[in-house]
Amino acid sequence: VFVCLLFVAGLRDLRFSMRIPAPPSAPALPAKAGELDASLRVRAVSQDGTTVSDGLVAVYAIVDGTAHHAGRGRTGSDGTTTNAGLPRGEVWVLVYGPSHARTSSRLVLEAGQRELTVTLQPARFFEVVAVDPMQRPIGGVRVRLFGSDPLPHQARTDATGLARLTHLGPPPYAVELSAKGYDPKLLPRLGSEDSPVFVKLERLATLEITVVEAPGEGQGGGGAAQAVPAVGATVTVAGSSLWPARTATTDEQGRVTISGLPRGFYDFRAQREHRVSDTELGVLLDRGETKQVQLALLPGRVIAVKVTDGAGPDAPPIAAADVALVEGGVSSFPLYGRTDDKGKVTLGPIATPDATVSARAVGFVGRSAVPLKEGEQEVQVGLLRGGIIVGRVVDERDYPVDGATIEVVGIDLDGMPVAESSAITEFREDHFAFALPGAVPLIPAGDLGVMPMVPDIPSEHGPLVVTRTQSTAEPWVSRADGQYKLDPVPPGRVHLVVRHPDFVETITDTIRLESGQEQQVKVVLRRGGRLEGR
Repeated sequence: VFVCLLFVAGLRDLRFSMRIPAPPSAPALPAKAGELDASLRVRAVSQDGTTVSDGLVAVYAIVDGTAHHAGRGRTGSDGTTTNAGLPRGEVWVLVYGPSHARTSSRLVLEAGQRELTVTLQPARFFEVVAVDPMQRPIGGVRVRLFGSDPLPHQARTDATGLARLTHLGPPPYAVELSAKGYDPKLLPRLGSEDSPVFVKLERLATLEITVVEAPGEGQGGGGAAQAVPAVGATVTVAGSSLWPARTATTDEQGRVTISGLPRGFYDFRAQREHRVSDTELGVLLDRGETKQVQLALLPGRVIAVKVTDGAGPDAPPIAAADVALVEGGVSSFPLYGRTDDKGKVTLGPIATPDATVSARAVGFVGRSAVPLKEGEQEVQVGLLRGGIIVGRVVDERDYPVDGATIEVVGIDLDGMPVAESSAITEFREDHFAFALPGAVPLIPAGDLGVMPMVPDIPSEHGPLVVTRTQSTAEPWVSRADGQYKLDPVPPGRVHLVVRHPDFVETITDTIRLESGQEQQVKVVLRRGGRLEGR
């Protein structure tokens, strides 16, 4: 009894608490943040309404799409703290409690003071252990946990492969792991009972490519001559897990190492000036494999393409036409170009004897897969002017129908199928504008060579913007007065397919359209009946 009394007397009430992690680091406010005349008073309360003291409040201002540190403070005994001197505009507020879950709020501040009350939930934690295929721990793995909070929680594994994420809200969770040299992994729909979760990361594959100069014109040495490394050659790689194509440049030994590749099939080629290698197709890379490949540069063939209005020898040239050159008809590395004022563009070099050329221009019907003869270095691609179809879309009472989408289907003059819409045309234009500058360079990654993808690159220059130099005149949709215009339409025997959510889909009779011809077609949409049942 005496021992029990001593034990009971030694009991005392302990408050469950966690160490508040350091808030995410961010750059200081730039000079262009504007007037610093906004103020934010934050009050933190728990779910039962009691105030939360000694809580951490961090404020981040969003300037040009980038988060900047704007203020920080701790809540007092009344659960409040005030941050003054904040910029106007969008801010994120992160509130941590000693034993409460982190809560994030997004606000827009104006001049003067604004108040924000944040309700904090009880804190939970989750542990993740990262191991390699040999069950050895992996340190330095970035772990991101997505939960009820708008912003993800982040941590890195220690030397034992353990990452502990604290101040979490209620489940479910989704956990994402990523590390250099390993395949990233996402675990969705996890609960508190799943902690700790052991995750095995698979090693990524590596390509070691060596580019050499093959004996050619002006090179001596004979068959037994030692291969000369091609310094500064451009290696282009694409594959089932790497798209669009990426490029890297060889070093003084003619080598380039491309690491961080998932399992899959890959194609690659090399080029330096007018010398090019054959394209290696369908090379399989297994998980964690390091494969060595050698490419030999040979004299390539440069193709001069002229795009004209018609196929005659005296046909006028077409400027600003989009041209694509493809080796073997199908290739992971097509070459793109745009014609000058004389309708000409030079593409290359290519290594294969067979290739095809495709071209398209505004107001003309695109022409695809024009074959090149063996040894041919100049080719003329004659485009056919498209037809124009105009008219009105009306209902049964002859009232105009607004917002009806129109597609063209049928057979062209060569007997080939036709399926055109303004959405397909815009997709072609966007894809060409994206591909015209060429493949995207790989990002250097120190001793490991180059990596195909680097996560979380700061958006200092804003999002990628694709600028179209050409566009269709107007979408193939009826206007408020029911009028529409389709231009260009492939000549031939075509039908119009007209759709509207309030009417039955309608297909017109056959329209015989000639090159450069304009036809008027009136389309009548009928309202459908309603079928109900059980």
